[in-house]
Amino acid sequence: MDAELYAFEPRSGRGAGVLSGSVAPYSFGEIFPAHDLAPALARRRLHAWLDAVHWPTDSRDDVVLAASEAVSNAAEHAYSPGRERDITVHAALVVGPSNIERVIVSVADSGRWREPLVEHHAQRRGLQIMRAVTDELRLEMTSVGTRIKMISRPVRQPR
Repeated sequence: MDAELYAFEPRSGRGAGVLSGSVAPYSFGEIFPAHDLAPALARRRLHAWLDAVHWPTDSRDDVVLAASEAVSNAAEHAYSPGRERDITVHAALVVGPSNIERVIVSVADSGRWREPLVEHHAQRRGLQIMRAVTDELRLEMTSVGTRIKMISRPVRQPR
């Protein structure tokens, strides 16, 4: 996951290097069924992981919100009704120069974009929300599905 973006270093006091060798618990990965409960499940599990890696509370909500919006978009738009499919969520804690940390989140599906069956005024703001709460967002639409990669705002952690 975007390893070329950062020069990785071990995080002091936490054992293994981030994204080198054994990455657990510095990475997160789950597959969620693409249905209405997927965003809530993803929020709960990602929040617990961020808590476990001691991600700052004030930045945690932004990462969880962005991932939740991406999962919601995939659940709603990627698959035709009645088709049992999955949404994959990966996240990794990365450490760059000057002890700057970020979380990189990837949300992927294997479907194709579908317009919503019913248009709601509050809909169609997911990408705007994701962009507003992350430092970087990339949307990749291919013949095998869609992937959204998001990079959190930088956080400086004490060593």
